[in-house]
Amino acid sequence: KQLKNISKELDLTCANLQFTKDSSRVDVINKIELSDLLVLPNISEEGWGVVVNEALLLGTPVICSQYTGAQVIIDSNSQGKVIHLPNQKEFIDAVISMKNYDRELIKQEAQKRLLPSVIVPYLINIIEGNTNSFSPWFKK
Repeated sequence: KQLKNISKELDLTCANLQFTKDSSRVDVINKIELSDLLVLPNISEEGWGVVVNEALLLGTPVICSQYTGAQVIIDSNSQGKVIHLPNQKEFIDAVISMKNYDRELIKQEAQKRLLPSVIVPYLINIIEGNTNSFSPWFKK
């Protein structure tokens, strides 16, 4: 509700702004791919947030809160922003800054770091006890 009010204040109430919930997986992927931006404003610790991975792999920039586990994979220079709720100014600034993001670059960077061919070997190393493995979502 708070985000809807902010969007009205910013005059972002265009036909393309959608607040969604409880959608099928296929519907979610289709909406993300057609969207200019994904906003995931978790207000408490809610796990990873795989929708962030999906958005980045589709080239869609992401704004998520500090409570989203997947915040660690967002490169704030090229893929999106992590905001500290309930800071409205930070959210507004993040939304405004998204217009300069390159969707193809977002997709390329995400594919280097988030595809199963990259993640699975990392997870196997962790399961086998190699805790010195370098997380693939961090740039070397």
